[in-house]
Amino acid sequence: MYPYCDKGIGLTLDPHSRTCKQPGALATGVVACSHGEPGIEEWCKVILLRQYRGDQEAFDAIRDRLSDRILVMPRHFQRLRLDGESDQALVMHWTGAKGKERIGKLAQSFTLGGSHSRFMGTL
Repeated sequence: MYPYCDKGIGLTLDPHSRTCKQPGALATGVVACSHGEPGIEEWCKVILLRQYRGDQEAFDAIRDRLSDRILVMPRHFQRLRLDGESDQALVMHWTGAKGKERIGKLAQSFTLGGSHSRFMGTL
């Protein structure tokens, strides 16, 4: 992920976005950037205005202004539950009610003596 940090703001694509009106919706669950990246400060200011549903929608609102700073990272950096599980994913987002159920099962397994690798793996 580090090569993306020095070049701008690294994000992955979000093929499941229902709110982004632009083609190539970007997911904001995993962000790669260098300390002091000006686009991040601008994004945070928009988030704090609370005019948007969440941070991803706030990013969409300023995306055009940041377009020269955005880098699309490979899919394996972040996957959504809707994409299916992957051993290649660095971050797995367990979204929605089914995701919460999955997290509950994983956490229960973890607290009952399961190993960290089992917590991250398939039950």
